[in-house]
Amino acid sequence: MDPHRRVEPWLLVHYQAGTSQDGLQYRLMQPLDLTSSARWPLVVYLHGSGERGDDNQVQLRDLPWQLAEPHWRNRFPCFVLAPQCPRNDHWTSHLERVSQLCNQLSRDYPIDRDRIYLTGYSMGGFGTWHLAAARPDQFAAVVPLAGGGDPQHAAELTSIPLWAFHGAHDKAVPVTESRQMIAAIEEAGGTPRYTEFSQAGHGITRRTYQAEHGVLEWMFQQSRAGARNVDPPPQPKH
Repeated sequence: MDPHRRVEPWLLVHYQAGTSQDGLQYRLMQPLDLTSSARWPLVVYLHGSGERGDDNQVQLRDLPWQLAEPHWRNRFPCFVLAPQCPRNDHWTSHLERVSQLCNQLSRDYPIDRDRIYLTGYSMGGFGTWHLAAARPDQFAAVVPLAGGGDPQHAAELTSIPLWAFHGAHDKAVPVTESRQMIAAIEEAGGTPRYTEFSQAGHGITRRTYQAEHGVLEWMFQQSRAGARNVDPPPQPKH
C-alpha cells in the first residue's frame, strides 16, 4: 500500500472489514455497549475521490476517524459505516449498493432504522446529495460537504432534514453547486440549512464536523419517528 494512504493501526482495530453481498467493500464500527437491548443510530460516510481503491482502509479518514476517538465515541455512540468506492469510479454508480448495504446491516445488527444518517465530502458530497434524492425515506438526516446534486430532484429533498456545507473559495467543487441545490429546495418548499465558510476552500471536513455550530448534535437529534430538523443544543462557551 502507498504509505501516504495508510491509516493508524488502532483505527483498524475499531473498524471491522466486510464486503456486501454485491461486492462493495466497507468498514463498520459498532457502539461500545451492545449488551443492552437498545437499537443504535447508523452514520454512513461517503469519502472523497482520493480514498477510492481496494485497500478497504483509507476511507476511514475524516469523520470515521473522528467518531472512533474516545471523546466522540462516548459522546455519540453509534454504528459507523464507511464503504469504499472502487478505483476510477464514482459514488453515483454505486448508490443502490450503499442503500442495500444499509438494509443488510440493519437486519444483521441492532440498528435503529429511524436514525440512519448520511453524510459525505467532495465526491462523497455528490453521492450524498444523489443518494438522499433517490432514497429520501431511508435517512433521518443528510449532511453533504463540498458537493452538489441535481436541482431537478430538489422536490425529493424537501421533507428530509438537510444541512449542507461549502467553502466560498472552493476551487475543486464550485460553491455554486451547493448554492443552487439549497435555492432549488427552498423554491420547492423545503427548509434546508446551509453553512458557507467565507474564508475556506475545498478542505472543510474538520471545521464542519468538529466545530461548535453543532452539526453532529443536530444530526443525532433527528429521527424519522420523532423530532425533525430541530435546532442543536446551545454550545458551551470557551
